[in-house]
Amino acid sequence: MDEHHGSADHHGQDDADGTLSGGQTQHEMDGSEQDQPILAQNNAPDSEKIAGIVAQTRIDAADQEHESVRHILAQRLEQAGVQVEDDELDGLVDEVKSA
Repeated sequence: MDEHHGSADHHGQDDADGTLSGGQTQHEMDGSEQDQPILAQNNAPDSEKIAGIVAQTRIDAADQEHESVRHILAQRLEQAGVQVEDDELDGLVDEVKSA
């Protein structure tokens, strides 16, 4: 096996192949260090996240049963780090189903 790329214990580390990580690239560009995950630096407001999740769920699941849509929305909202109350979640399900 190739000693740089074929080893079983590589675990994603960059070796001497000249590849830069996201933090190294940012440091090269502006001299600063990356101190948080790249995605966390560009967080949209919750209202925009919710609108996007509702729109995508409408495309993906509008024809599914209420409980299925509710489960999908809850999962996607959780993944996006958005917390909503049960009654708001039910309202979002209604938005998805009204399409």
